[in-house]
Amino acid sequence: MILAHKNASLLKNLQFFLTPILSISFLMPAVSVGAEKAKIAALVNDEVISRAEYDGRLSMMFFESGLPRNEHNEKILKTEALRALVDEKLQTQEALEKKIKVTDEDVTRGLEAISGQNNMDVDGLTALLKRGNVPINTMKNQVKANILWQQYLYQRASGDVTVSPEEVEERLNYLKDNAGKPQYLVAVIDLLIDKPEKEKDVKELADQLYVQMKKGTAFSMVARQFSQSAAAPNGGDMGWVMEGQMMPEVDAVLTKLSPGEISHPIRSPFGYHIVLVRSKRKMLEADNRDAMADLRQLHIVFDGTEDEARKAELRQEAEKITSEVRGCPAFEAASKKYDSGMTGNVDRVKLGEMPDQMYMLLSAIDVGKPTHFLENETGLLLLMLCHRDEAQIEMPSEEKIQQKLYMEKIDVLQRRLMRDLRNNAYIEIRI
Repeated sequence: MILAHKNASLLKNLQFFLTPILSISFLMPAVSVGAEKAKIAALVNDEVISRAEYDGRLSMMFFESGLPRNEHNEKILKTEALRALVDEKLQTQEALEKKIKVTDEDVTRGLEAISGQNNMDVDGLTALLKRGNVPINTMKNQVKANILWQQYLYQRASGDVTVSPEEVEERLNYLKDNAGKPQYLVAVIDLLIDKPEKEKDVKELADQLYVQMKKGTAFSMVARQFSQSAAAPNGGDMGWVMEGQMMPEVDAVLTKLSPGEISHPIRSPFGYHIVLVRSKRKMLEADNRDAMADLRQLHIVFDGTEDEARKAELRQEAEKITSEVRGCPAFEAASKKYDSGMTGNVDRVKLGEMPDQMYMLLSAIDVGKPTHFLENETGLLLLMLCHRDEAQIEMPSEEKIQQKLYMEKIDVLQRRLMRDLRNNAYIEIRI
């Protein structure tokens, strides 16, 4: 988004890729030049994006967006899939040229973060992708490219981006002067239009994504696959903003949204934007998302063998726990019946770090009462709030303000770098 001016265990348990050759060639079947070309989706400088990579990304976009897969939608998403793959290839090439490296452990941590945002562990995410015919390597490659690019941005920023003490003081005074005014915790999906002829397709895509998210598709998943901002790998999260800090077109809609509400696509000079307001507060007033809590989780597993009748029985069991169980000792006793790696204690977690659905449920219940269950492909999840320390009012530290300003400048840097990379690259689309 263009601006005008875990708890680790929680994420893990819930919740971003000549002679020997000649002799071998005699043993291989002949492959025509045409067949080899058919395996190439695009060329980016001197590197290939394979048809398999394209097919995997297209499948993941359909799966994560919830859009029906038909010929019309494939035509629209083809452009998005190729754009994303080309951008990631350019980003990866640039990062590798600067000797930046990403380890398998880095990729695993990225997958754990994505899993946590969707209330599951990595095994659950892998199984979910498999059911959607999406190779796990497709997501791994995307996560790896995102990490490489983020590290490259920070390396470039160390020389190109600075935040002066005067800028920090100016923002601090701005906060003080606007104490008591509304703030919005927002996430944004940016669908940019770089050519006028793309207007119709981008508008249609924005409308379809909006409909799917209203039906329940996770905003963060759509943002990761489709958004074209530096915040995309983080699910589009922009942090807390005030009226006047976003583009005028977005500001006009932002103030009318309630917490948890998603905007219709908003047209700006740059493209279309979809905004999610996660929470609202007043400047320099205590924020419920900063409250610290001790939680208990109960996970009723779907192992894939249940028919609808059995799932209905398990839902009834979950509803009975919600209506009858009171107090954390009783909830822990009820949990022993259900063997799952996601069943257990989550202590000293900030409520605002929970996935949105969980945060909304926990904000609406008293200590010692279970939530209604959340359901996904892995099963049913119930939560109980066992202890809660209310948030305290505090002025953001100079360090936090500096970090916020730094990230705003990083986003500007990223857009400039990507424009230059695209303009200077040789890109040939083969499909």
